[in-house]
Amino acid sequence: LGKIDPSLYPDPFGVDRRSVRLKKGEKVKLRVSFLPFIMGPHTAHLSFEDHRFGKFVYELAGGADYPQPMSEHKAEVDIKPQMSNIVVSFLNNPLELAKRTFLEKHPLAKVKEQADRIRKAEPWPQSVLYALEVVSSHMEIFGKPRLPLVKTPRAGKKTVTTGADGQKVEQFIPGENTVSLNLNLRNAGVYPGKVVLKSQFDVRIVDLEYRCGLTGDAAQLEFECAAGQSITQNIPLVNSGMKPMSVSANFAGQREYFAGYGRDMVVDGKKKADFPLTFRPARPGTFLAKLVLKTGGESISYALKGVANEPLAQGHVVIDADARGRTRHRFTVPNVFGAEREAAYEVSSDLNFVGGDPQCVVRPKATSTYDMGVAPTCSGVFHGSITFTAPDGSFCWWTLEVRVAPPPVEDTLDLTVPVREALTTQITLANPSDQPATFRIYREGHGVLGADTMRIAAKSEKTYDLVYSPMLTGPTEGTVRFVSAQLGEFWYALRLDALDA
Repeated sequence: LGKIDPSLYPDPFGVDRRSVRLKKGEKVKLRVSFLPFIMGPHTAHLSFEDHRFGKFVYELAGGADYPQPMSEHKAEVDIKPQMSNIVVSFLNNPLELAKRTFLEKHPLAKVKEQADRIRKAEPWPQSVLYALEVVSSHMEIFGKPRLPLVKTPRAGKKTVTTGADGQKVEQFIPGENTVSLNLNLRNAGVYPGKVVLKSQFDVRIVDLEYRCGLTGDAAQLEFECAAGQSITQNIPLVNSGMKPMSVSANFAGQREYFAGYGRDMVVDGKKKADFPLTFRPARPGTFLAKLVLKTGGESISYALKGVANEPLAQGHVVIDADARGRTRHRFTVPNVFGAEREAAYEVSSDLNFVGGDPQCVVRPKATSTYDMGVAPTCSGVFHGSITFTAPDGSFCWWTLEVRVAPPPVEDTLDLTVPVREALTTQITLANPSDQPATFRIYREGHGVLGADTMRIAAKSEKTYDLVYSPMLTGPTEGTVRFVSAQLGEFWYALRLDALDA
C-alpha cells in the first residue's frame, strides 16, 4: 500500500525555546517534545550557535512503535476452532487525540507551516484501503489481508435459509468495515492478540482478548512473580464429615507452570488442610490453566492466571579493564529448568566488546562455567548485560559494569608559544586495517584547537594538525585523544606554556 507520506504530519521533535542565554558556569534545561505520527525511527539535530563561541550540535533519536489501540474486542468463546468478526470504526480516535495534543502542547504548534499540516489537511477519501496483520499464533485473517474502511458502512445482516433436511439455518453476513478472523483455540485459557491495520494515511491497532473455557469456575487465582522464582498460594480444604476425605488435583491448559501437592491429599474427618498451589515460571509471559479439585462425586474448579515478569538478574558484575587490552570473567551458570531437563543456552550481550562461546549447555540439576572475554577499544564506564537464553525463551542474565581505563600515553608533547599567537603541531596516525577508519578527536586544555574528526583511508597514514593558541599566560596541561570504533583509543599528554607577548 506504500508508506505514509511524511508531509501529511508535523515533525515529531520540538524544543520549548528558540534561544537561550547562559552566564559563565550556568546550566539550563531544555524541554524536548517528541510526538511521532509515523512508526519507525526518527532523528533531528539540535544546534547551538553563537557568533563568538562557535557551534555545537546534539543529535536527537526517537523510535515510534505501535500506537495506542483504537478499540478493544473481548469475547467468551468455546474451546474449538471458529470464526470471529470485528467491526472497525472509520474514525481513528487516538490519531485525532494526538492531533489535538500537538496543537495544544507541542512547541512546533507555534510554527505555522507545521501546525497547518493538521489545521489545513486535505480530508481523507470516503474509502481507505488497509493492509491487515494479526499478532497471535492462534489467529489468522480470513480471506485476503485487505480491508477497505468506508465512512458510511453498510451493517451486517442475518439470513435464514432452509437446509437439505428441511431445517431452518441462520447465517450472519458481515457488513462493511469488518475484519474476519479464524480462531484456532484448543485449550482453556485467555488468548490475547492484536489486529494491525496499515494504510497510506495511518496505522491502527485493535486489541483482542478471547476467554476460552473459563466460565463456571469457582474463582480465578492470580499469581505474579519474576521468571525463575516461585510463589505459593494455599487453598483451604475443609472435611466436615467423620471419615477421611481424599482430594485429587488435575491441571489443564499451561499446566507445566503450576504445581500442586504431587499426589492425592487426605484430609482427616472434622479437620482442615491447605492445598499448596505453586506458580513456578521458567520464562516471562502470561500463563493460563485450570485446576480441578475432586473428592468423591464432587469437584470444584479454579481458573489460574500467572504473570511472570522479566527474571531478576543473577547478580551485578563489575569488571576493570584497559582500553586496547584483554581480560576475562568466569560465570557460574544455573539450569533454569532445574532437574527437569538440560538447558542449551544461546549466549548474547549488548556490549560489542565482550564475547565468548555462542552456546552454553548446563546439565539437569547442575551448573556450568562460562568464560567471557572482554576487549574494549575505548576508555569509559560501560553498562550492559549478558544473557543466556534457552530455546523456549527461558533465560538467566547478569548486569555488567565495565570500567575501562585509558591505554598508556603515546607521547608527551611540549607546546610553547606567546599569547594570542598560534603554534601548529602535526601528529601522524596510521590505519593498518583493510577498511577506512574514522577517528573522533577530543581535546582538553586552554587554547587547544583542531578538527573534531579525521578519516584515514585503508592501509595508509595521515597527519592531524593540533593548534595551540592561548589567550592567557602561564603553564597548563592538556590532552588530545583519538577514538575509533575500529582501531581503538590513542592519546597524547600536552605540556602547555603560554609566554608573554
